[in-house]
Amino acid sequence: MAAVRFPQYLKDHGLYLLLVANKKYVPGLILRREGDAFWPHERLRTLLRDPTLSWETELVEAEMPDVIEGSRQVGAGGKLILPFLTISGGLEYNRFVDFKISALDQRIFTDDNLLLWNPLSGRLKWLKNQKPSVWDRIKGHYLVLSTWYAKEYEVSLGRALKGDLDANFQKKISPTVGARLNIDSANKILNVSGSLRIPFAFQGKRLVKI
Repeated sequence: MAAVRFPQYLKDHGLYLLLVANKKYVPGLILRREGDAFWPHERLRTLLRDPTLSWETELVEAEMPDVIEGSRQVGAGGKLILPFLTISGGLEYNRFVDFKISALDQRIFTDDNLLLWNPLSGRLKWLKNQKPSVWDRIKGHYLVLSTWYAKEYEVSLGRALKGDLDANFQKKISPTVGARLNIDSANKILNVSGSLRIPFAFQGKRLVKI
């Protein structure tokens, strides 16, 4: 299967990119949108209080092509922010940095009553009818149904990198918590694997019509 560009992959799978996230971003979280960023608002389980539901989640392999390719523009001061990595200096002479994703996982509900949208929509309809003040508080926001994680990826910093990566920039590279980072100084490449705590995107629904 041919490589797919990162924006196209997000579009094909209905994914919203998370510019800000942490390990607390999991299915069942309600997010409010401010510009291009999504911020925690409330947890659905605290609003429904349904003892018959299990809010446990599990990681499964996500559907993907052989490789997902993308690029990111370098910000002011040589700071690069990817959905899964921040490099805080040394890229002043690069305009764009390329990356490739070779493995993805997604976190989903283990409970079949939460796994699919239709069963869950019945409970949201109950919430709307029985607790309208609660519904008014969350409507228009986004309910997370699954979160997506880059399990293996490569970042190519390019020949225009200022200085030696190993000596000057290793301490300025902040990989996703729990990830393993390998630096190829000669080719200016970072290989990252195992970053399964911080999601870079989510699948979800906007709580508008139930």
